[in-house]
Amino acid sequence: KKWWDPRGPTCHPHSSLSLYPLSPLSSALTLPIHALLKAVAVDVDPPRVVLVFGGGPIRVGAELLDAVPSLRCIITISAGINHIDLRECACRGVQVVNAGGVYSTDVADYAVGPVRRARRGMRADSRDTAHLDRGRA
Repeated sequence: KKWWDPRGPTCHPHSSLSLYPLSPLSSALTLPIHALLKAVAVDVDPPRVVLVFGGGPIRVGAELLDAVPSLRCIITISAGINHIDLRECACRGVQVVNAGGVYSTDVADYAVGPVRRARRGMRADSRDTAHLDRGRA
């Protein structure tokens, strides 16, 4: 099958769920994403869950949902969901789940660190700032 990542299926260790990650950067993909999903939908075991890397070129709406009518859940790893048509998903009984604030603390730490260094007059590459990265500041 040419429509999934060439590394093949992987299994979640705590279930029998087979995952076929679609990589838009893979050279194995020769079809546009919606044609690709139509090919997936006619598989013996069509997908019921799709993982969307949010904010990219993939938009989830009527066209995608028509292409894969077996979908019951859409998971996006982004905090935002503006790339998903929530009304269309609700009309079709498709649940939508997003990462929400999962990354908020890490992103805040990453953003605040350089600001603190700059306010203290420290260079980012200075050995004097190594302790800040270990949470001792």
